[in-house]
Amino acid sequence: MVRKIQRSDKLVYTQLVRAFYEETGLTVPEKHITDTYKEMMRGSRYLSAFVIINDGETVGYALVSKTYSQREGGNIWRVEELYVLPEHRNKGLAMEFFSFLEANCPDAVKQLRVELAPDSEIEGSLYDKLGFKEYDFCQLIKVTKWQKTPSE
Repeated sequence: MVRKIQRSDKLVYTQLVRAFYEETGLTVPEKHITDTYKEMMRGSRYLSAFVIINDGETVGYALVSKTYSQREGGNIWRVEELYVLPEHRNKGLAMEFFSFLEANCPDAVKQLRVELAPDSEIEGSLYDKLGFKEYDFCQLIKVTKWQKTPSE
């Protein structure tokens, strides 16, 4: 089962986020996790979060950022983070999440995008099976003066 995050999910959400970043070898300041949770609870129009439940237990989460693209002619939803605890993988839960997302996607959403690590194997993956294709553009970032670089 997949549902939108609720206030009562705060503890399990933060535990899952920490597990995600520990597994990926990346770090995120605790303040970022707290600020993201607060933004979700404010009902942000730029961000949605979902929890993934298996046999009554919350075993994963997903963060979806929302933007608008003139080029694509509408809204873009980008799955920034999708995480399922290792012991609950290969049970169709990620597939269930994408089915839920598409079923609840308004007509104004023209694309779903997924953010992956550059070395991710796409051929034969869940994303390949779902019809995701590599995008024609490379994304670049510039860190603002208000944000430290991701490696700091």
